[in-house]
Amino acid sequence: MNVFGKAFIGNCPGHKATASEVLKWKTSENAKWAYENLWSNVKDHDVNNDPHDTYINRITREVLKTNERTADNCLFVVSIVDLMFDPQVQSTVLSGELINKRMTDKANEQQEIESGDNHDDVDDQNDHESLNV
Repeated sequence: MNVFGKAFIGNCPGHKATASEVLKWKTSENAKWAYENLWSNVKDHDVNNDPHDTYINRITREVLKTNERTADNCLFVVSIVDLMFDPQVQSTVLSGELINKRMTDKANEQQEIESGDNHDDVDDQNDHESLNV
């Protein structure tokens, strides 16, 4: 919320929100933009034009202290943020099973990218670049 700003994406529905309230928030124009741009460079990044200054990296840096930024912890944060914005997930309560599945899916995507087996277009590859926090 701090990276995108509550004024921009509004308040994420709470744990008692109905599926329709969650879906309404996740399909709002600004929440959809945030989800689609997690891996994009931050628009207001500094003059150094750091290619790793993406929204997802800013979120990870805000959530994890430097000494906590292990590959597994970063994968966990990425998975939670992905689930938070995914309109197919219409609850704000995330089960361990759902989180583990998303973590496995994200790890597999990363392995495909690193091994060169992912033949999707460049935009899809950029959507799933590794975290450089």
